[in-house]
Amino acid sequence: MSTTKIPALLACMRAPGERPPFDVVGGEGATLRLSDGREVIDAGSISASILGHRHPALVEAIRGAADAPYVSDGFGDPARTQAAEDLLGIAFAEEADWVGVVRFFTSASEANDMALLLARTVTGRTPLVSRQLAYHGAVGLAREASNHPLWNGGLARAAGGWQNPPDTDAGWRILPAPADDVGEPRPADAPPDPSLAAAPALLEGAAALITDYGSSGTFFPSAQYHDRLVGAAHEAGALWISDEAVTGLGRLGRSFAFQHCSEQPDIVTLGKGLTGGAAPGGAVVLSRDFVERLGDRRWMTYSTFRGHPTTVAAISATVRTIRDEGLIERAARVGERFGRDLRAMAAAHPCVRRVAGEGLLWALELEGDPLHESARWHGDGEATPLSEVVTGHALANGALMSAYSGHVVWLVPPLVIEEAALARVVEILDGALGAADRAADA
Repeated sequence: MSTTKIPALLACMRAPGERPPFDVVGGEGATLRLSDGREVIDAGSISASILGHRHPALVEAIRGAADAPYVSDGFGDPARTQAAEDLLGIAFAEEADWVGVVRFFTSASEANDMALLLARTVTGRTPLVSRQLAYHGAVGLAREASNHPLWNGGLARAAGGWQNPPDTDAGWRILPAPADDVGEPRPADAPPDPSLAAAPALLEGAAALITDYGSSGTFFPSAQYHDRLVGAAHEAGALWISDEAVTGLGRLGRSFAFQHCSEQPDIVTLGKGLTGGAAPGGAVVLSRDFVERLGDRRWMTYSTFRGHPTTVAAISATVRTIRDEGLIERAARVGERFGRDLRAMAAAHPCVRRVAGEGLLWALELEGDPLHESARWHGDGEATPLSEVVTGHALANGALMSAYSGHVVWLVPPLVIEEAALARVVEILDGALGAADRAADA
């Protein structure tokens, strides 16, 4: 037996013994403090921190919840009921004729897993449909829906080579990634996105279609695309599950991604920003029509920590703060300028293939080594992908960004970020993309 001491924590996306490059030891608003004393702008540490860090409303809510008794969601809890009323009454205020009921979960992964299972149970069908390069979570059916090579729970070697998890379910059907983009709205009579040609056959006999908005981190399909796809799903008798874990609660400058469509989902799943990042949490929201379809049947599923006091307190505080501070409208306003600045700046960099996004969710897709393409890179190999060149240079100069995959950089700042900080992010990114241009030429 080896006597070599290794760190106790098996760090995210690292081998035993590997440590993250830095520790985050503090934060306020859209600023984070690192263990070496530096302060950096949070331009994309995680999409859950929708209110930034240590928002007073969230701090107060979590402190108050620490005094609450905890009972499982098999028993009544006034705070849990209040959170449900706040979520449906505030976040879904524009969808009052659509929204039915909500069930809380511990994460978006669990919410997606349970929503997919419910769809199978209600329809009596097995096949499920997700999109190429999708990510919906890391457990159960949600993991099976997640066919993005970098986020599928496999094993990757720094020296090269990977091992994928074995297939556990033959009921999945994968729709090609969309080619259509929301950046340029298409006429209603425009030809369908070519990726939809396979949709009718894939949806035939399916229990549900699950979609996220921003599939693979860079595709933001148009309203026409989604209406045609969802129309085909409903025509085939399949349910539509809209995964709003990243996009829900205002990040796109509207309450939910699905609101740019004419079609409406049967089920909406939430996570990440649902609790402002202050506690783990997820939710399954059922449409009024779906509730009527359930009738008097009980949904027989139980878990110890669903609807925990800290979770429901954070949900109420988050949705109220977003409303009271006008953060959805603000995301639309500052996001429009941020997007223009990003596109204008990126046009000068040969390493940038495209810029896509809305509100305060943006992605830069880069050129580079074909081995690092989103559809094929598993996180293995010693060569540094351009996305990590960009994020490393940016961090060294004062902004924390995310490498979503080998060719994709994600920008998901908090909705409270100041416009001056966003302008500084563009400046820092300009220098980081210059470093990537040089690396691509080397």
